[in-house]
Amino acid sequence: MDMTSSDTSPDTASATTAQPLVSQELDEGVNPEVNADPTGFDHLFGELVNLPKDANSEAFRSAIQVARQYFRTRRNFNLMVCEQLAMRAITPTTALVLEIGKWGSKAHVASDVEDWRTQLANRLDTAQAKIPEAVRKQANDLLESIWNLAAQVTASPLKAAAERMEALQRDLIRTTQESQSHQATISQLEAEIQRLHLQTTQHQATIDSQRQKYETLAADKLAEAAHLNQTIQSLHQTVADLQREVIERTESLRDQHAHETADLLKRLEDSQTQHIQLANQLQSVQAAHDQRLQDVQESGASRLDRLQSDLREALALAARSTEDADLARRTVASETEAKTLLRIQLAKLQQKVDDLTAQPSEALRNTETLPMGPSDPPPIAPAP
Repeated sequence: MDMTSSDTSPDTASATTAQPLVSQELDEGVNPEVNADPTGFDHLFGELVNLPKDANSEAFRSAIQVARQYFRTRRNFNLMVCEQLAMRAITPTTALVLEIGKWGSKAHVASDVEDWRTQLANRLDTAQAKIPEAVRKQANDLLESIWNLAAQVTASPLKAAAERMEALQRDLIRTTQESQSHQATISQLEAEIQRLHLQTTQHQATIDSQRQKYETLAADKLAEAAHLNQTIQSLHQTVADLQREVIERTESLRDQHAHETADLLKRLEDSQTQHIQLANQLQSVQAAHDQRLQDVQESGASRLDRLQSDLREALALAARSTEDADLARRTVASETEAKTLLRIQLAKLQQKVDDLTAQPSEALRNTETLPMGPSDPPPIAPAP
């Protein structure tokens, strides 16, 4: 039966490209590729020779599955399974062949087992030679002679084939061991790759998390910096406005202060002028008093002494007023105090002058005052 039939297993898709060893065409004697793959024959022969003795072992079933790749059809493969079971004194049954071979449905495997039984019956019938009893001994002797001769002729090729088979088996074992070693190495490398991939994934997750945190922090910092920059600009604008206002107020105060200082200096000059006039008037009054005192010396000596004392005090008060005026000039910044002090001093000075003016009049009235001459000083005007 061909692989294109419904009995073909999908697990043997790769076996379709392998060179056939046993096939339906070979059974019919028309397969032109029977010797096309001697390596495949050696491999199959090695697999069948090295099959474990225990048909129930897992190693036996695995070896059967390995040998399956050298069969093109299910029928030949199942016939081989029946032969191997029979060689181990186990009767091939449909269930057992299906369990071990695992190729084909139950009906097809039953048909293959039945074919094997038919072939076995034919082989057993053919094994019985149709030779009369009278000549059977001579025939057996002749057959033994031919067999010994054939064994001698084929001994050398069989020995070389056996040695080659042993070498191939050793190569197969070594290749299998190397393959297992390579497989172990590949498994270790795959485990290492998986571990590195896991670490890379973890590192990438950590990097992504850190990047997200950094981007969030950077956005917060940028927003904070923008807000801070806006606040700084607002503060700069406020400071500029305050500086402008301070400059304007300073200029205004400077102008006002200069104006008030000029006015105060002018008033101080006027006050000094008045002080000078008052001093001149006091001198004139003193001279008049001296003249009058000489006239009334006999009758009002004591009063004249008091008058002189009052005059001295007035002169001292005038001197202090002059000093206060100088002090007021030096302390221009305190305009209010200077004005108040100047008014007080002027008031005191005016009071003294009024007192001095009143005292000579009273003294003259009490001592029969002499008439005033043209040298008498004019009356003192009150201070502003």
